Amino acid sequence: MQDGKDVCQMRKMTAFTAYKKRQLQASPRVENRSAAESADRCAAPMVVGSCRAAFPRFYYDAANQSCRQFIYGGCGGNANNFETLEACKAACNRSRVAEISNEVPSGPVARRMTSTDLDAAPPKASLPEMTSDEYAEVCQAEPMTGPCRASILRFFYNSSTGACQSFIYGGCRGNRNNHASADECLATCTVTIVPSGKKAPSDEKSCAGKGDPGPCRAAFSKFYFDSDTTSCQPFTYGGCQGNGNRYDSVADCMLHCAGMEGNLDEHGQNPNRWTPAFFMVTTLVLMAAVLLVGLVLISVRKMKGRQRRSRDDKQELLPEDQLATEQNA
Repeated sequence: MQDGKDVCQMRKMTAFTAYKKRQLQASPRVENRSAAESADRCAAPMVVGSCRAAFPRFYYDAANQSCRQFIYGGCGGNANNFETLEACKAACNRSRVAEISNEVPSGPVARRMTSTDLDAAPPKASLPEMTSDEYAEVCQAEPMTGPCRASILRFFYNSSTGACQSFIYGGCRGNRNNHASADECLATCTVTIVPSGKKAPSDEKSCAGKGDPGPCRAAFSKFYFDSDTTSCQPFTYGGCQGNGNRYDSVADCMLHCAGMEGNLDEHGQNPNRWTPAFFMVTTLVLMAAVLLVGLVLISVRKMKGRQRRSRDDKQELLPEDQLATEQNA
């Protein structure tokens, strides 16, 4: 007590220890971890998978820093697999991946980021090959409606955006960048481009052999040239590999294998071509014509014979009639 008042005095005691909570800044480890995982996903190579379906997907090409199309088999694969181009760009845009890849994190992440997978180009052996000239015709040509006035929904490949877009086809002529569906368009133009003078033998434009559906399991309506019947026949294409005897339309098939565009019937056959059936029909027609001419000649000859006999009878009877008339007079 001091000056008549109670005074509390603080004394140091060692029996207890007090701690004050200090506000810490948020650790960037979680954010860096998610960014590293995203970078790993976008740096992974393109993998088709072990199944044989044909789904159009997109993957991020770390070497070119852009999203590209590929055909996904349906199972297996890796995380570098996006359903749309927008999803691929959102997850793997150039600035984000470049920023993450320039940072060299520590620990296991550093080993993953500095591995050769980051700079490895996607494998191209799984994709069919197409020459640069053919690619320019099939996948780079501008959409062409044609002079006819039908209204058929078709799809063309826009090489600038890397996507297939719809357009209205008039029904005739046009060009080869004309596909029946968006899936067929993507499957046709998702290829490995090789120089024109270095085209793979399996993909040469050919008119020999039967239609080859290939190992994939899609269902695209195509046509092949049948050399036995000299006509174009339909078949179902699986979406990958196959051979070069494969065309989008009957007219395209006949144009390459027979050069008879514009003179085809609804079955893809040329009505003016010389076939055994044509020779048989022609022979029967000629035989019928000969028989008809023979019958006409025989009929004419009989009529002339009858007229001659009638005239002879009149000449024989005329003197007797005249004699009888004179006697009666």
